[in-house]
Amino acid sequence: EVTKLDEEKKRAFHHATARLLFVCPRGLTDLQTTVSFLTTRVKSPDKDDWGKIKRCLMYVKGTMYLPLILRADNLCILKWYMDASFVMHPDCKSHTGGSLTLGSGLIIRASKKQTLNTKSSIEAEVVGVNDMMGMMLWSRYYLE
Repeated sequence: EVTKLDEEKKRAFHHATARLLFVCPRGLTDLQTTVSFLTTRVKSPDKDDWGKIKRCLMYVKGTMYLPLILRADNLCILKWYMDASFVMHPDCKSHTGGSLTLGSGLIIRASKKQTLNTKSSIEAEVVGVNDMMGMMLWSRYYLE
């Protein structure tokens, strides 16, 4: 049995998620997957989601003063990393994340819920690569 949050906690959950959604692309890139998942739960959060956002905010508080490090070792070598998590969401859809680096630090990152239902983790990976391919090609052509 999942316990839904009362109206006050629902508003606080929505407010905290919106703030994290604003801050994530501007410096907290490591939380993008978490925040992307939390945005799917804003309409009807439960106590489990409340625990997730509390943990997320504690992480933000603990890492607030860590510096962002960006360094390009070689502008000719693009390194894209992509992963998909199978059946992450309550509607049985998977989640895809990807990031681009030229050395140290992430230049481009993306995290999103897949639009298709997949039958296996391998299929989720293939759909994830397809979702990220546009950004991969764009970054290659942009740097040329």
